[in-house]
Amino acid sequence: MDQQTDGRQGTRWKRAVVPLIVGLALGFTGWTGFSGKYLDARAAVDRGVPGRYTVDACDRIRSSRFCSGTFRSDDGRVTRRYVRPFDEHDTDGVNPGGAYPARLPASGGPGAEAVRADAGALDRLRWRGVGWGGLGLLGIVVAGFGVLAAVRRPGENARMALGCLLALAGVASAGMWAVGLSLG
Repeated sequence: MDQQTDGRQGTRWKRAVVPLIVGLALGFTGWTGFSGKYLDARAAVDRGVPGRYTVDACDRIRSSRFCSGTFRSDDGRVTRRYVRPFDEHDTDGVNPGGAYPARLPASGGPGAEAVRADAGALDRLRWRGVGWGGLGLLGIVVAGFGVLAAVRRPGENARMALGCLLALAGVASAGMWAVGLSLG
């Protein structure tokens, strides 16, 4: 291999490092968000203890509202005090003393959070999953650009077409992320 070719190959790998690192970071963030903010809540909705969450008290810190309440199962066998809502927006529009249908994770141990289980909350939960999934997909696409930068040679039409498809997938996944998290 001559000096000029070797130098370009090193430059290509240098161009690939930043997209790979950013892509892996976005993918990891998307996965942890999807797991913690969607899968855990979805498991509580699907397999949790059905009941009602009554808001006992709320505190406002800057623009956020933090509430605590009591969860009572529909059959009356489970009562937990000082339970937090899973999402701070679950208590929007509910004043202390107000209640809504909720699910408590089957483990139900200390620190368990009640997941709001009415139709509007389930729609927000679904959109939240779309948003976090979109962020993870965006990470995969950005990492794909890094791989493409490392292996692409000038003038290769097939890889150029792949780059266009990656760009389209990037726009779509960024849209999923933005729409999903704004609606969720």
